Amino acid sequence: MIRKVERFMRENKMTAPGDSLIVGISGGADSVCLLYILWSLRRKLDIKLTACHVVHGIRGEEAERDAAHTAEICEKLGVPLRVERRDVPYLAAQMNMTIEEAGRYARRQIFSQLMKETGAQKTALAHHMDDLAETVFMNAARGTGIKGLASLRPVRGSYIRPLLCAERSEIEDCLMRAGLSYCTDSTNLDTEITRNAVRHILLPKTEEMVNKKAGLHLAMLSREAAEVTDFLESECEVRQREYVKSEEDAVFIAESFLAEPHLMQSLIIKRSLCELAGTEKDFTRGHVEDILKLYANETGRRIDLPYRLLAVRKTGGVCICRRIKRDEKEPLSENVLTPGTFALENGVLNVKILECDGAVIPQNMYTKTFDYDKIEDTLKLRTRLPGDFIVINPDGRRKSFSNYLTDMKVDKELRDRIPLVTRGSEILWAIGMRSGESCRTDEKTTRALVMTFSRTKTEE
Repeated sequence: MIRKVERFMRENKMTAPGDSLIVGISGGADSVCLLYILWSLRRKLDIKLTACHVVHGIRGEEAERDAAHTAEICEKLGVPLRVERRDVPYLAAQMNMTIEEAGRYARRQIFSQLMKETGAQKTALAHHMDDLAETVFMNAARGTGIKGLASLRPVRGSYIRPLLCAERSEIEDCLMRAGLSYCTDSTNLDTEITRNAVRHILLPKTEEMVNKKAGLHLAMLSREAAEVTDFLESECEVRQREYVKSEEDAVFIAESFLAEPHLMQSLIIKRSLCELAGTEKDFTRGHVEDILKLYANETGRRIDLPYRLLAVRKTGGVCICRRIKRDEKEPLSENVLTPGTFALENGVLNVKILECDGAVIPQNMYTKTFDYDKIEDTLKLRTRLPGDFIVINPDGRRKSFSNYLTDMKVDKELRDRIPLVTRGSEILWAIGMRSGESCRTDEKTTRALVMTFSRTKTEE
């Protein structure tokens, strides 16, 4: 077993000579075995060990028993031990997490701090092959993508998992041969907890009824998925440089990326979302598909995303950006619109009147033209008011601006910040979105009102 773990560590380049390691130890079989094997290899690998035990404030006397037993094991092996205490139930309530998530978060924070204090290069965790099989089983059932099948890696950043090559039965046999005892966490027997149900009921039943090596095969599947994921990530990085333009708090994904296979499109979008949010959590396949659907919609169409992100269809692609809190900003003051330049919150509006000679004036999302002679009322630049409407068809059909914003799924906190060019209650142009159909230029136009909006930075 020790030689098997050594080979696995060397194959995955887990440590370098002279490294210091933090070893997470709960007192259970897996972590006691991890500490024992690393202690056995300490001279051969030239590594230094510091054990870390976290008391989660959940199991009372049983937890104190585990802490005392862990201290005995560390004293027997001569490994320095750090015991940390955290009120995980309180943390879970404060951060709106499950107890399991909060416990994991607390441990990671403690490991990170201890690495800084001791100068350690890596933290060793005791996940083994059975854990890997359980994780694949649960992630697949929950609808994960291929990346979720490879969530437990031998090496991920500063974390290493030397026991991923070993099954639980091998771990118990190793401890028996070494004469080392361990504690059993009573909560690990509670099959109301999803992982325990998978461990004690679903996987054993699968091995009994489908294949006795189902757990091993799931672990092998995870390793293959990891290799595929690494390859796809490297290909995605190359293509992202071609199709994605990143700015402060925003990315623009050009529609030319639609020439790529659907899988690569999804990876590019997911990677862009994760870079903006700083996490992969809460982004689902549904979010990716919703963004892809934007490419078939008109400019201005938008969808809300987790972590206060917003995806907006723009000319030539889709922009994913952070929604800006605007509660403390003054609303746009009402201005009479005349030729000149007007400062807006995120840019400037330039207004001019041109004599027409039959030539077509180019228009796009940020440049609009209207027949100046058809505009009889005074034009104003303002934000929305009750009763505002926009003409949506050349035959004069109109829609209330409130209903239009609802149809476009515009975030409510943004609706009162949209600059509008209006005549009375009619909106000629919702800047950054769409223009109305009345007062359009045609072959009879002699004077054109041309308005161009220029951004100072990418915001929505």
